[in-house]
Amino acid sequence: MQVLQHFVLDTGPLLEFFILRYQAETGTRWWERRCQFHSLTTQLHRKAFEEFLRLHRGQLTTSPGVIAELQSHLRTAEKLYLGGKGDFRKRVWRIVVTEFRELDMAEDLVRILEMDIALVFDFGPVDAGLMELVRRCWRDGVRTTLLTGDRPLVNQCKKAQISACLVADKMTSFLAEF
Repeated sequence: MQVLQHFVLDTGPLLEFFILRYQAETGTRWWERRCQFHSLTTQLHRKAFEEFLRLHRGQLTTSPGVIAELQSHLRTAEKLYLGGKGDFRKRVWRIVVTEFRELDMAEDLVRILEMDIALVFDFGPVDAGLMELVRRCWRDGVRTTLLTGDRPLVNQCKKAQISACLVADKMTSFLAEF
């Protein structure tokens, strides 16, 4: 019997994925040129990540804090690069909603009162919430790993015995499996 692996996704990899989906839909590359990718830095990892997400449909989770961070990135990009004009955010949010639906991605809330306050001080409420979400899943018997592009976050997770992995490392091992 194969044990299902669940994944909690951080803002960085999701933002990069949505940038790529936006580019595929619009045929433009302006957004990627102005963002520094940390997770999906090669074409091979980009294709692998999309396949990885599809393969793990229904086993993916993020948080409302990640969604809020996505909105902040969208507003910044629209303001800085598009002068606040056009339907950029509408197009991206349509992509996000479509992908969440197709991937059957969950969005789980961790209240700030449930978070380790020291982690909130050091990493902020979004990352502290993601760490607590992984802990909660393990307590509930669900094998779960945090996927991020943030090396200091992965290092902190390892110290706290929270399962976490850099997306680039996970994509390298994912590709080796096939």
